[in-house]
Amino acid sequence: MQARIILCILAGALTQRSPAHPGPGIVKDSKGNIYYTDLTAVWKINPSGIKTKVVTGIHTHLLHIDSQDNLYGEHLWYNGEHADTWGSYAWRLSADGRLDTVLGPVTGFLEGLFSFDRDRWENEYWVQRGPVKKFFRKKPNGKIEKIGEARMENPGWIKVSPDGRVYFVAGNHLYQLDTTGAFSILSRNIGSIILTRPPTSDPYVAGLWIHRDRIFVADYTGRQVKEVGMNGTVRVVARSEPPWSPVGGIFDNQGYLWLLENNENNTVNVRKIRTN
Repeated sequence: MQARIILCILAGALTQRSPAHPGPGIVKDSKGNIYYTDLTAVWKINPSGIKTKVVTGIHTHLLHIDSQDNLYGEHLWYNGEHADTWGSYAWRLSADGRLDTVLGPVTGFLEGLFSFDRDRWENEYWVQRGPVKKFFRKKPNGKIEKIGEARMENPGWIKVSPDGRVYFVAGNHLYQLDTTGAFSILSRNIGSIILTRPPTSDPYVAGLWIHRDRIFVADYTGRQVKEVGMNGTVRVVARSEPPWSPVGGIFDNQGYLWLLENNENNTVNVRKIRTN
């Protein structure tokens, strides 16, 4: 059992909704609709504030919206102790409301097959974990290329800028992998601890998002959102009150931050926040 739990965490997905690994998926479309996951369904909040459930019976951590307002996610499940395997597939909710499967189902995870981390050209990005962490990009024509590799602690969720820079947290440091393949540390010790849920001596950073060439970090164990500039300056722009912790976020067209939060019961909450 312990080995399976470790495997799940390293793979970046769990079949049970664990406070240690919540889903940071929250995105917006061109019409101002906000979509987010609670790990059992995907919800939409329209510009009038009306909330509806748009995809049900799915376990997805990440979401992606393309330039045509099509929404993408995954469904991940465990096949039981007898088989001791995982299954997954990628789905798409078209802008006209049609739901279909775009890849799978496959045995195992979608890593290397389908990624929700993309740039403006719909190139897909992912990291292959191991003693040497290898970062890959797949072009829309299917061509795969390695864009960088390094020895470091296992990265968490990655986030890709529109122009193809990759951001991630590893060893509690915020890294940038630029378009030339060079790694740099933007901010050291980015996560903090004011809670231990589950009991841990290490900070945990959940999702990342990008707005106006700034990186925003959901410091889960610190219950705060940090903005990191390209020069490494850090400031706190939002805080979560107990029992909530920040998981992910997105800025709407009016500059409001939509903050996705999670509590110890793995319930999710979305707040609309005015920041400076």
